[in-house]
Amino acid sequence: MRLRLLESYEPKEKVALWVSLFLHICCAWFSIGYHYDDEHWQILEFANYKLGLSPASDLPWEFVDQIRPTLQPFIVYVFAKFMMVLHLYNPFTLIFLLRLVSAVLSWLATLLVIKSTRMFFVERDHFYYLILFSSFLWFIPYIHVRYSGETWSGLFFFFGVYYLLKIFERNNSSDWMLKSLFSGICMGLAFWCRFQITFAFIGLGLWIVVFKLKSIRKLLPAIIGGVLILGLGILLDRWFYDKWVFTPFNYFESNIINNVAARYGETPWWDYFYLFLLHGGMPLSIVLFAMLLISIVAKPKSPYIWTMLAFLLGHMVVGHKELRFLFPMIYIFPICCFLFFDSTPILKRLSIIPKRVKSILLTTLIVINTVLLIVMVFLKPPSEHVFVYRYIYEYTKGAPTKVITLHKDPYRPAWLKANYYKPRNLDVITIDSIKRINSYLNKEDTLLFFDDHFDLSPSIIKNSDVRFELLYRNVPEFIKYLNFNGWVDRTKVYCVYKPVKVIN
Repeated sequence: MRLRLLESYEPKEKVALWVSLFLHICCAWFSIGYHYDDEHWQILEFANYKLGLSPASDLPWEFVDQIRPTLQPFIVYVFAKFMMVLHLYNPFTLIFLLRLVSAVLSWLATLLVIKSTRMFFVERDHFYYLILFSSFLWFIPYIHVRYSGETWSGLFFFFGVYYLLKIFERNNSSDWMLKSLFSGICMGLAFWCRFQITFAFIGLGLWIVVFKLKSIRKLLPAIIGGVLILGLGILLDRWFYDKWVFTPFNYFESNIINNVAARYGETPWWDYFYLFLLHGGMPLSIVLFAMLLISIVAKPKSPYIWTMLAFLLGHMVVGHKELRFLFPMIYIFPICCFLFFDSTPILKRLSIIPKRVKSILLTTLIVINTVLLIVMVFLKPPSEHVFVYRYIYEYTKGAPTKVITLHKDPYRPAWLKANYYKPRNLDVITIDSIKRINSYLNKEDTLLFFDDHFDLSPSIIKNSDVRFELLYRNVPEFIKYLNFNGWVDRTKVYCVYKPVKVIN
């Protein structure tokens, strides 16, 4: 299999990139569920509503206030309609395909930004280390496969940045106008995935004004492309909300002017540093942070440094902070950490560190990173309750089904209903006494019982003349033998049972 983007790479570099793509595809398969609520409710549930499979009353407040862009829900809608025409619609297959597309596009975006830095590395080995770093940093595949506004905004933006930087090269080809136009289209798509990418626009724009002002005329096709996509986004919002609306202004008015985002908590400006150090895999996160600082000092004129700093500063001044807000920069984060490898003075100063110390530190970090990478790619689904949805969906096969529960509705993991994963012929019934389950037995509908403990409580078994056959549990049986200090008893374990009437 040939890919023109890889033609200039050495064999060992190609191997690393192909292995990286393999890990991305594996992560797309295993990373079932969503990392954060917005990844689900602001995209999948929006599309589900437009498909006629979810009522507007079950959508979040952002739908009522009309502040969310609808490009990504539209993509879900198109995929779903195509599958329905072929009678192949399955919500789990659909979201896997979306993760797979995210994985491949993110891999390509990373490949492009890596390629754009080749000229900066005198030592070919340093470029190879950058490829390894960008391909196998433990959290990269996990973020890349997310069908979220953060991931897709970043991948479109850096597709655009790559072609924008190409038109500024001295030996740029005669097709610079086409590259500029395509860059503007990508930038526009990035904006309609997540409005906050505007902070990155500001950083890149300032870099162009400072360093490329003489070539600014080449941006005219990019501006035209961006305006065209701006119009497309407005049309998509009109289609979705059934009225003319400018969601970027509504978003700004709601979250900034009316300060609605503050309801979810506010933290000081430096909180992003704390969040990264805490969740970046200590002590690896400390080393990454130090590398980033060194690279900023070593290469202050890099367009990627300007873009990342502007994006970070813009988010720092906003009161509500979440680490996922920085995910769009995942495509250039490894590069921004690695730029100091092109600085001879910096490398000379670092050479004073004893080789034995560097060897021990590097080995430790590689082991930590490898373990975390394996966990995130193969073993750590972002939301385990989605496995329950998949089991029920496949078990019922579209037949009329009732799910009885004494506890929380499994399709309401948060304050909203997860209708996207719910079969159309399924009803969830919450009962206040286990004895009431008898009234639902011997009906034509398929009957299931849901419980969120590892084992059914003795009171359920004692007060019922029903036998509960375990069909599904989201953790293996041997876990109960590791119940040190009773942690299993305090943990939500999702179980599905088939109630069977006991005949005396």
